[in-house]
Amino acid sequence: MQNWARWRPSSPEEIIGSEAKSVYDQIKYQVEDDAGERCFLIHGAEGRGKTTIATFIGSDYADSDMNLVTLKGNKVTGQVVDDLMHEGHSKPLFGDRRALIINEVDNINKNIQDTLHDWLQDELPDNYVVVATTNKAPCVRADYEKMTAEQKAEHLTPKFSSRFTQYTAPTLEPKELAKNIYRMCLSPIED
Repeated sequence: MQNWARWRPSSPEEIIGSEAKSVYDQIKYQVEDDAGERCFLIHGAEGRGKTTIATFIGSDYADSDMNLVTLKGNKVTGQVVDDLMHEGHSKPLFGDRRALIINEVDNINKNIQDTLHDWLQDELPDNYVVVATTNKAPCVRADYEKMTAEQKAEHLTPKFSSRFTQYTAPTLEPKELAKNIYRMCLSPIED
């Protein structure tokens, strides 16, 4: 396997592309502000760095790896939301700040999305940051109401997506990608 095919950024400084760095910097700026937003949604096509950006934000914010939780959307159940709500009221063992990353958030059951929204809206502790990713662009209520049940199943509910500050996944210009792949191919990868 080629080096570039296995390479993943190991720090925010290695994120490829000025747009991706800009999204990371914008979210990080809000997270560092005590009065800033605490819920973020990064949406866009696959392979754009959404999960990488979310992971770096969560790792930067959480006081310990023990305070960083990463979930896949299809694994978020009513019990998981109940556990998050209960956990939110307890003091972490290591440090004080917690981060929750939910990948493929559009795969969460629609009823659970609304329950999770209520927790994020009304009960999210000040020491939490939530970063969610999805391949689907969120839609406004009027568009959502016109969709078929099959189309609705692929999107976030407008109520749920309204809770997040939203960012579009960055695109990468071919020249910028080629330059970075060339750089990665010259760098040794340690197994």
